Amino acid sequence: MTFVCNKLMGLALVLILLSGCTSISKEQCQLGDWYQIGVFDGQQGKTSMAADYTKDCAEHKANVDLAQYNKGRAEGLKSYCSYENGTLIGEQGKEYQKVCPANLSSQFLEGYIPYFNVSDTENKIISKKSEAARYKEELKDTSLDKDTKSYIKSSFKTAEFELSELQSKLNQYEYELAIHKIERKEAQLLATISDKYSSDAAQAHAKEQLVEVRENKQIIEDLYVTEKSIRDIKNIIDLF
Repeated sequence: MTFVCNKLMGLALVLILLSGCTSISKEQCQLGDWYQIGVFDGQQGKTSMAADYTKDCAEHKANVDLAQYNKGRAEGLKSYCSYENGTLIGEQGKEYQKVCPANLSSQFLEGYIPYFNVSDTENKIISKKSEAARYKEELKDTSLDKDTKSYIKSSFKTAEFELSELQSKLNQYEYELAIHKIERKEAQLLATISDKYSSDAAQAHAKEQLVEVRENKQIIEDLYVTEKSIRDIKNIIDLF
């Protein structure tokens, strides 16, 4: 019965926290399940809210158990700061708030950085395309005076150049992400091959996959070098 009650209280707490309130409620302060509040904040990748909670709960004559809150938040950060979650946060283009402790940050960033670089650059390209399109449309206005038209034309060329730079960055980041994925797969296959508890069949299959993965890696590397050379030549030509 106690277990069920605790589960229900935990569910109620999560629902309250998800309600979108920016400050902690009177009910949360009085409930005082600071460990669970900490776990939730950690899982959401929040910076410590201890100071805010202390201030808000003081208005309701309730105290914050900082030890339990910090313990819960540390536990919650274990799931937030995983490699897998890093890839998800990066893919969504969300800024990292540097909440992961030193012993967890490297695995989080390993997943976060390559995915974020691609997502963030894609979003910047969308924004820059919209800006360039706006300038292009403004140039159609036949009533523009000479100076205004010159300014808009210059702004359009700048936007086009910046768009080209962003596209080059995206190509680089996509290449880095592809290599990152391949190297992760390569490491997993090598672990299977070197695992003495893996069956002969599993090791043989891993060796076959490893050959294929390394061939694909070489193809991607060769293509990237070729495409980069072509882009460099084009950039030189565009200068004239």
